[in-house]
Amino acid sequence: QDNQLSRYSKEITTDDKVYLAFQLDSQGANDILVKDGTFGAPLQFGTLSGSGVDIRPSVAAKTEGGGGAITWYRANASPSSADVYIRSFENSAAGFALGQSVQIPTSDPARPPYGPGIAYVGNGTYLVTWSEGSNAGASLVKARFVKP
Repeated sequence: QDNQLSRYSKEITTDDKVYLAFQLDSQGANDILVKDGTFGAPLQFGTLSGSGVDIRPSVAAKTEGGGGAITWYRANASPSSADVYIRSFENSAAGFALGQSVQIPTSDPARPPYGPGIAYVGNGTYLVTWSEGSNAGASLVKARFVKP
């Protein structure tokens, strides 16, 4: 079934490790998954399940060590109560481990956040971006540095 709210995101590290983030829509429930997509890697992934509708994932890999972080948009009771989240993950020989989900404060509750993006900037810090606005003509691009 085609899900118009879903997005696939990929990140390739300098040592050719591939991370994939995507949304799984199953019987009305949405889960965000992040997976080590490196050719020949064991099937390991993390599932981020929340109380709202989790959509539009974006992934970034750290430049040092394995792992990275994923960000997504969570629509709650209505789009006006939407939130942006980030969650770190580690990927090593010991396995795939997820950190805690952290809500990113957005600046204007009257303008719901949408379509987050993420980039690793170093020293465990990520730049998370999103748009806020009730329509295309009133949208603003916002960003915040986050260390999950």
